Amino acid sequence: MKLISYIFIYLISNQYIDAQWTIIIKNIPLSTPSNASIYIAGSFNNWNPADQAFKLVQVGPKEFQIDLNISKGIYEFKFTRGAWNSVEGTSSGVYIPNRKFSYNGSRDTTYLEIDGWEDLDKFNSGKSTAGPNVKIITNNFYIPQLDRQRRIWIYTPPDYDQTIDRLPVLYMFDGQNLFDQYTSFAGEWCVDETLDQLFKEQHFRIIIVGIDNGGTERLDEYTPWPNLSYGGGKGDLTIRFIVETLKPYIDAHYRTIDKASSTGLMGSSLGGLLSNYGILHYQNIFHKAGIFSPSFWYSNEAFLQAVKDPISRPLKIYMIGGQQEGSNMAENMLRMKDSLLSHGMRNDLLKVSIHPDGTHNETYWKREFGRAVTWLFQDAVNVIQDYPNESLQIFPNRVHDLLQINCLSCEGQIIIYDSLGQFVNAYSFKHSKSINVSPLKTGKYFIKFISKEGYANDSVFIKF
Repeated sequence: MKLISYIFIYLISNQYIDAQWTIIIKNIPLSTPSNASIYIAGSFNNWNPADQAFKLVQVGPKEFQIDLNISKGIYEFKFTRGAWNSVEGTSSGVYIPNRKFSYNGSRDTTYLEIDGWEDLDKFNSGKSTAGPNVKIITNNFYIPQLDRQRRIWIYTPPDYDQTIDRLPVLYMFDGQNLFDQYTSFAGEWCVDETLDQLFKEQHFRIIIVGIDNGGTERLDEYTPWPNLSYGGGKGDLTIRFIVETLKPYIDAHYRTIDKASSTGLMGSSLGGLLSNYGILHYQNIFHKAGIFSPSFWYSNEAFLQAVKDPISRPLKIYMIGGQQEGSNMAENMLRMKDSLLSHGMRNDLLKVSIHPDGTHNETYWKREFGRAVTWLFQDAVNVIQDYPNESLQIFPNRVHDLLQINCLSCEGQIIIYDSLGQFVNAYSFKHSKSINVSPLKTGKYFIKFISKEGYANDSVFIKF
């Protein structure tokens, strides 16, 4: 009886050992602080970057180890130093997609290396080419529709922090190629430099939201339909992520014009294919699309979509391609043009350009970006005209904590926002108004007057 018990215990313990996945990091970057703790975060622990149960044990000068008791399955993960702003990257600190491992459920050991840290090896090297008004919202924005995470960028105009204006938004694919040479695959689009120049020349202002592709998952995520040879087909989930998750977040945290007439999509290659799909299938969300070198060859369904989703709204589409991209590029673009015009697209809102020198790369798309974005959004920028400054007088009475506003010929609404652009209060206005500002905290406030006719005037008020 005792022998049977020993055999039973041996089998159970041996099964437990066999179900263990050991990860050993053989090398870490020189930039790693000497007292750093390293964690693993992934689909097995709800992507917690500082989970003490998933902290690696240092077993050598540059060697760390962890034993994971998990079930059979495919897992995604990354290493961090306890936060997502200190996540692993390339040796230059450039973003890398999630690691992926298929665990067969038996005892296994994986040897890995960490090449660099995003917070130490990129920005400390001074190699980033992104402008000061380009920010990374997060390196790991959760995509519930695909159950994975992705880095999200945002560009705001140079005067964003000095105004309270709401702005149109363009959502762009392949975010790592838009702003920064050192995160790009084969060169950047220089989106921030182009828009900064347009701001100086034309006071053109727009918010850009860049969504990184998933590397090896790009084809799967950017194709709305499967291809017999290449697979794919999760593109609708990617667009639904923008519609259901990302856009509501951006609209809640930034001063956007959330109407469809001021919202667009833009992408190149498979990103162009997906942008074309997105604007047709979600016409209540997007009215503008920049479609660069589209991969219409991927599925014949692309040409049938306008039949399934006939155009019923004033959509605006800017499509470009180059004759150096293959013999089918121009043919497919013209075929798509005919399909769109045959199913409700207005000719004056569709611009299709085929350039003799156009090639399938970022240099070509960078060259055409400025023309595309201004043509698409020229009717969505500066929608409210300025009210003559001399007609409106705003001055504080600090003795009595009042804000006095006078304008003999004015009637409309006064709106107060805080320094972050958050709504504080609104008042109806006719000729004059005394506003009690004693409840307000000290700091800077923005005041917008909007007349009955739709004219506007912005002013700044400092509460001492």
